[in-house]
Amino acid sequence: MSELKFKIEIESDNDGYVAFECPFCETIFGLKSNEYQEWLETNNEIYCPYCGLKDNKDNFYTKEVVEQIKQIALNSAYEQINTVFTKMAKSMSNNKYIKMTYKPLKTARIDNNNKTDESSDEIFECKSCQHHLKVNYIVGKSRIYCSYCGRDI
Repeated sequence: MSELKFKIEIESDNDGYVAFECPFCETIFGLKSNEYQEWLETNNEIYCPYCGLKDNKDNFYTKEVVEQIKQIALNSAYEQINTVFTKMAKSMSNNKYIKMTYKPLKTARIDNNNKTDESSDEIFECKSCQHHLKVNYIVGKSRIYCSYCGRDI
């Protein structure tokens, strides 16, 4: 079995922030793209700025990105099935006892537009670690947690 690797790019908004979604409270927030990339070199978990819960970074992708990942995986599976059955049908084409026809599975078109929407969210800087995040302050009420160190901003 082969390993499937693919790259998904998420374009930041005009302020340089990329959207994430908390797996617990399902709220959207933004992290500064360059800071997040540097953080990933040594860390694997982030905090939700709204509820303060921590989880693996992979669980914070937005629903749109997760759907795109699922569709890429499904398309890859369809392509592999199509290849195997096409070869099998061709190999049996000269067999007078067994005939095989195969209608290939259709792959879905994948929308690669993962641009983070512009929003009126407020930008905060953590005094402890100096990282930045973009949140809807109304949703966060009066308490915002740093997505990197988990401290109350």
